[in-house]
Amino acid sequence: MAQAPFSQFYELENPNAPGKNWSHALLAHENGFVLLNGGNCNVNTEACGGVHIIDSNGEALERKPFDFFEYPPYPAFDIIATSDEHYLISGLEVLPGINPPDYNKLRMWMMKLKMNGDTLWVKRYDDPTEDDEDANDILETPGKDGYYLQGDVGKDFHYSYKTLIRTDLNGNELWRKKIKNGNAYMMRGNMALLSSNDRIAMVYESGPGAGYLKTWVSMVDTAGNELWSKSIISQTSSIVQPSIRELPSGNLLVFCSPDTLIYPDQFPLIPYFYELDTSGQVLREGNLNSADKTQIVNRMRISSDGNILIAGKYRDHITDKQSSWIAKIDLTTWQPIWQRFYALPQNIATNFYGGFIDIVETPWGGLACAGKMTHELPGGGVGDTDAWLLSLDSEGCFTPGCGTDYIILDVGEIVHFEPPAQFLVFPNPAEKEVSVRRLANEPSGNVEIFVFDAYGRKVSDSFLAKGALDTKLDVSNLPAGVYFIQVTSGAQTLQFSKLFKIK
Repeated sequence: MAQAPFSQFYELENPNAPGKNWSHALLAHENGFVLLNGGNCNVNTEACGGVHIIDSNGEALERKPFDFFEYPPYPAFDIIATSDEHYLISGLEVLPGINPPDYNKLRMWMMKLKMNGDTLWVKRYDDPTEDDEDANDILETPGKDGYYLQGDVGKDFHYSYKTLIRTDLNGNELWRKKIKNGNAYMMRGNMALLSSNDRIAMVYESGPGAGYLKTWVSMVDTAGNELWSKSIISQTSSIVQPSIRELPSGNLLVFCSPDTLIYPDQFPLIPYFYELDTSGQVLREGNLNSADKTQIVNRMRISSDGNILIAGKYRDHITDKQSSWIAKIDLTTWQPIWQRFYALPQNIATNFYGGFIDIVETPWGGLACAGKMTHELPGGGVGDTDAWLLSLDSEGCFTPGCGTDYIILDVGEIVHFEPPAQFLVFPNPAEKEVSVRRLANEPSGNVEIFVFDAYGRKVSDSFLAKGALDTKLDVSNLPAGVYFIQVTSGAQTLQFSKLFKIK
């Protein structure tokens, strides 16, 4: 069942105080979202980063700032759902000094959360011989008995090598391995565990200095031993993180933003895609080159139909319009199947702070994007950014048939165009018992009925047989709160309803 699209903004703490809230990653589950707030640093708090637990209608059920940072503003970068039904998050922080703190010394951290956002543990990872350690990505091990943490290590923000740390389930470091290729500079990477479960692919940037960077791909085994490393392009000016994903064919897809210009700060950036086999041989390449547009891709994922989903920022240099940008790219032609450009009414806010940082498919057949946006000018100030979550249909549209126009959204806008209900859930709110009744004149087909709590955990299930008009659910033993009732027929979800349990 399709959910109503929405555009909502989220702050971790005081919504009336200026702050820097933005999202670095997004998870979607059956009943909603987990939005990683990459940073929340303002004059009223020293907390940086946190999570929002959000239902499928955009309502924030929980807001959990990370309170273990001593000095802002050092953020969270990645979040994954673990097989033991928790969340794992990575980031970096400044080391505390005597007074003031040592802002030239960074270390990586990783933390594990319960499904409601409560912290289970926090671990720091520091190499005393290096100044800067910048966490990038995290993975669960093939045996589900620990985690991999990948990062950059070096001095004075000139990173010398990639590091791969293996931990146990409690985040305790078991080993770390280095992958070094020349004099690396600002290495920013991504990694993917191959479906064979015996190798990890990484992509990053390396070179002798600004203006001459190479995009590298490395393959390591699950013990962190380097199998091979190869450069796939000799000139790049990417200011965003390159990405690597495994394709359904077993080949690797690499994205980076090389530039034909010598100086790396010039535009336009040209998004490039490379398909490689698992030995590192480049099979083919393609790009979204356009001389009058800047296209910055912040996140790339493989869609369920085998094509490419991208999220980022877009600027048309002819009209000077900037917008948050999502697109589905055809894997065979490297050209957009569709692309959408979203912005808010304040053009200045869009120019300076708009942009999507992640895109995911939702269990109910839609898409969701996370990013950041300044949505209140002039009262909010140029530096007041909020985390942005945009829930869309499967074609990336906020309203049906939206096309590829420059789409302007109002703050907190919600569009309701859900299909007519097939089942009536009553009473609602409920105390002891809930009825689920068919609304069709001639009931047909068996259906299953599931009840989930606000964190996506199934708490009960029932059955409505073919020909039966209704059934009753016993909710007397459930704690008071918000629940969700899912009615299914086979693999198809017929209806998703919110239930309020009282007493």
